[in-house]
Amino acid sequence: MEQQLKTREILNQMQERLVEIPADLMTGENKELFDIVKKSLATQPFTVKDVPEDLLKQFRPVPESGEKGYFTLIIPKGSVTDSKLTVEFTKQVGVITMGGKNFYATGHMILMANLAMIVIRDGKIFPALVAGLILIILLISYRDPRALVFAMIPLLAGWYGCLVLCIFSTGRSTTPTL
Repeated sequence: MEQQLKTREILNQMQERLVEIPADLMTGENKELFDIVKKSLATQPFTVKDVPEDLLKQFRPVPESGEKGYFTLIIPKGSVTDSKLTVEFTKQVGVITMGGKNFYATGHMILMANLAMIVIRDGKIFPALVAGLILIILLISYRDPRALVFAMIPLLAGWYGCLVLCIFSTGRSTTPTL
């Protein structure tokens, strides 16, 4: 309700500015849009009791499920395209515990943030594992440590070349994982 009151103040300011626009100068589609905006700005704060029953049914649980309460939408305050904000939002609302019971958030944003966290976590160990595996395969194949060093030089040069490109393209440094 507090947020609705803050929003109402902004809508009141917009209504005051809208009064300055002469409605009789509007024609056609602009008149229709002007009327829609005027009507939208006249909305008032409401509670769950004010929501029509047919809309409430969409957010209530199925009676056979045995669950109580309402389906709840939690929307982040900032942009969902900001990956750091999305990951932080997911950490905050991914699992909500109430009354000793866990409730899990879902949606594409939560899924993408979880995927990003997995990639970040696993991305630190997999380059080392792959380099180790290549090292073992080359050692078995060549059976000579000098040949192994010569075979690993192009791999390491390419790896560090990619790191340099990453640093120059993003403008920030990255720490190698090996």
